[in-house]
Amino acid sequence: MIMRRLFLGLILLCSASVLSAASIDKPRVFVFDGVERRYFIDIPKGVSAGAPLVVALHGMGGHAHKMRYGTGIFDLAREFGFATLLPQGRQMAGGATYWNAGFDFGRDDDLGFLNALIAETVRAYALDTRRVYVLGISNGAQMAYHLACNRPGEIRAIAAVIGTISATDWPGCTLRQPISLLHVHGRDDPWMPYEGGIGWASRQRPLPSVPELVQNWAEQIHATAVPPPVHDIPNAEIQRYRAETGARVELITLNGFGHDWPTPDTAGFSTARRAVEFFLDLPVPQD
Repeated sequence: MIMRRLFLGLILLCSASVLSAASIDKPRVFVFDGVERRYFIDIPKGVSAGAPLVVALHGMGGHAHKMRYGTGIFDLAREFGFATLLPQGRQMAGGATYWNAGFDFGRDDDLGFLNALIAETVRAYALDTRRVYVLGISNGAQMAYHLACNRPGEIRAIAAVIGTISATDWPGCTLRQPISLLHVHGRDDPWMPYEGGIGWASRQRPLPSVPELVQNWAEQIHATAVPPPVHDIPNAEIQRYRAETGARVELITLNGFGHDWPTPDTAGFSTARRAVEFFLDLPVPQD
């Protein structure tokens, strides 16, 4: 039995080495529920077993291959030493790609697909099950919330950027474990209104304001308000919460900002770097 475990361990380590040498420009296929789904995986050279995993989810109409470089996650993976998983959403009837965060107009089981793909990726490349994080943009942020609310699995934290929780998950989302949250939102967002109400795909049911959503999340993980960090983002408001478990909640409100990916040029900071640093600064649970 011991020799068999050693043999399997060597296979996993070799898989990670081979993957790190492969180009991330080549999409891979994962068959779920009889359907071929596409994704990209990036494990930088020198990163192998035991590394953290960041799952990056594109927005409505987006594509996984554009997120590899457009968000800055590619360079950050090499700087901080983590693996990146970039799944591709399916197409709706109208042709736009999307993530089904419980919408009545979609039949794709993205909850099952992502849960299975994350689990298989962690298993196949011997990544750290205690350090799996999800970064979602817009509709991808809705999907990140959907994962945390319904199938948290091994997810340690999510970062929701310019996207809110779906009407399917609000207000019935009951967290079964203390998942940390970073939420970045523009106060002038026309698609995912900061003040809540009837927004995109809300089924005509009012959604919470972003502060209400974040406050509710903090209360669920028993986190209390703490002083914000030194103000390093221009024209922004920062709220932070921390729990005794080490779990954290942070809301970055961008004044005068709409529905767009915040960059150093447009918002005065790197969203991807902020998310990665938020993730990797969280304490690792002890077995």
